[in-house]
Amino acid sequence: MIDLKAYLPFWFSGPETTKLAKAAQTFWQRLEDALWNALRQGDISQCSSAALELHAWERGVSRLPGEPESLWRQRVQHALTTSIESGSRAGLEKILTTYGVKNFSVLERQPDNDWDVIEINLDPDALSADTALLDRIFAEWGRVCRRHVITHTLPSPVYPISLMTDEQQRVETAL
Repeated sequence: MIDLKAYLPFWFSGPETTKLAKAAQTFWQRLEDALWNALRQGDISQCSSAALELHAWERGVSRLPGEPESLWRQRVQHALTTSIESGSRAGLEKILTTYGVKNFSVLERQPDNDWDVIEINLDPDALSADTALLDRIFAEWGRVCRRHVITHTLPSPVYPISLMTDEQQRVETAL
């Protein structure tokens, strides 16, 4: 901000003029702060909660119950790219990575399924932590002509046992 007192000529050095310069300085500082605040409301990462709700309404995103504000801001910020890219495999992988889902694989057009089914294989840890978020993502941005099936694979130990019976060897597995 410009210091008005430094630009006043020497004959404006009285006490009333100094008060006027200070009042003008305060006015322009408040105006500048208000303009910067209005400008920050357009940036989703810095806006107030009320402005964030307006941005979310504009993008068609609703908040999950108990969702932290940081994740809410992230979902609103990426809503446009998410809705555009949700129909492709690469877009779906990018969406899941953006929202912090780890260790997943996206399988399309599997032999036993219909052609429009996308199978998303998740770790059990990711499935338990992000179930509500994934359901909301597929409800809002899965509006393409594809169906999403969430699966998971549980690792299980396999113990092979070798048995000798009548000079024939047989291998069995125990789960």
